[in-house]
Amino acid sequence: MNNQALIKQIQYKFRRGLKETDMLFAKFQEKYFASLMEQELAELNLILDKTDQDLIYLFIEKNISNPTPLEQKLLNTFSSK
Repeated sequence: MNNQALIKQIQYKFRRGLKETDMLFAKFQEKYFASLMEQELAELNLILDKTDQDLIYLFIEKNISNPTPLEQKLLNTFSSK
């Protein structure tokens, strides 16, 4: 998948089922999205395959150990509501 197709796929996946996760991903997108490297985009695409409940468990309840740099950006965004 080329970078543009991956970016479009990720932007589509940012639209979640829960208002809370929608708002948090909008904040993440504003702050970090333009500066993500290709590897981070691929990682983000995989993260966005998770359910809203899993994302809340991982990032809002901070149940993640040894976060990658991208996961740390998500944690930072989600903890600064």
